[in-house]
Amino acid sequence: MGLPLPDEYNNGAEREVRLVAQEILQRHLNPELGEDLYWPHSRLNLRGAQLEQIDFSSCRIIDADFMGAIFNGGADFGDATFSTSANFGDAIFNGGADFGDATFSTSANFGDAIFNGGADFGDATFNGAAYFEGVIFNGAVYFMAATFTGLAYFGGATFNSLASYEGATFTDGVYYRSTAFNAAVSFENATFTDGVYYRSTAFNAAVSFENATFNDDAVFSSARFHSRIIGANTSWFGLLEGQDALLIMDAELNLPQGWRLEPSPTEAGLGKLTRVPEIKSEPI
Repeated sequence: MGLPLPDEYNNGAEREVRLVAQEILQRHLNPELGEDLYWPHSRLNLRGAQLEQIDFSSCRIIDADFMGAIFNGGADFGDATFSTSANFGDAIFNGGADFGDATFSTSANFGDAIFNGGADFGDATFNGAAYFEGVIFNGAVYFMAATFTGLAYFGGATFNSLASYEGATFTDGVYYRSTAFNAAVSFENATFTDGVYYRSTAFNAAVSFENATFNDDAVFSSARFHSRIIGANTSWFGLLEGQDALLIMDAELNLPQGWRLEPSPTEAGLGKLTRVPEIKSEPI
């Protein structure tokens, strides 16, 4: 019987095997590299896998299961197409994650994933339910011009850096229940065709609703705005009427005529939006 190989040898050999396997998958899942190389009907089960500087850009994958996978270095899924489900639940991204222009044909699950670098979902298309519940974004995340045609769930998510939904389109409901935006977030030019629910969401930095379109219910029950609100006009403030959202008591808030903030008796520096009672003049 031979002596056991040292751990550093085993770790190095294992890494080489992983990199070779990654290269094979990358080469055979991308039809742009040649139809003779492409493996159609490809299903990936990489649960719990350790992946390094992965490049699945422009790949066409029938079913992808990356649950609990750890992505070290960049993870490039730009322009990739997932024909059925895509599961990234509990995954950890230790470098940049690129899903720009990706197409999720059915459900996409990123529940409880952790993004330690930047994440780009710009121009991505979600044709089924999109689950981002409990996700932690430690780097900037971009959903600019993304399209959500199914329900979108961001409940319990934590945004610790810039978040942008500029130009995004939501044609079904979107839920941000108990979400924490700890850095600036922009919904500029976003379109919400169905209901949007910010119940118990904390906006701990500036938020922009400049030119955002709300075509149905907008629920801000128990939401907290601890910083500036950009693009808040009379119509937007009207959405908050009758809801128990609290806003920062800030002179820069520029409340429209006929509105005021009543200081909260329990939360210092915050107030509830109310209409100023109309004073009727008595006839002389």
